[in-house]
Amino acid sequence: MLIAVFAMAEFTAPDTATLRTLIDAPEGIDAIVSAANEDQAAMVIIQVISIMQAEKMDPADIQQAVAVMFQKTAEVRGAQFGSAVVSLVRKKVNPRLLPVIRTGGGSPPPPPPPGPSPRYPNQ
Repeated sequence: MLIAVFAMAEFTAPDTATLRTLIDAPEGIDAIVSAANEDQAAMVIIQVISIMQAEKMDPADIQQAVAVMFQKTAEVRGAQFGSAVVSLVRKKVNPRLLPVIRTGGGSPPPPPPPGPSPRYPNQ
């Protein structure tokens, strides 16, 4: 428990220059989120998105950068942490700027509806 408190205390909010570096090198978020909690990690990603929007970047480029940041966050802190960050970001950002996330752990699709009954000769 004490270790978690120290890890959160080590987080330092990145300055604008650092946030701008994430636009060109979104994989660099790994160093930032390693000491961040879920809210802090989400806020960093939201701030980067805001800068990209202000610079009128193409939405496809924004989606690509965000996808890399989401992936790196999950790699560094684990899938559950990554999912929580994605959820927090989705609540505050226009969904059109976010990548489509497909998960393989969902339930299988429902079976197709039954077709017509087969015909029998004497019916």
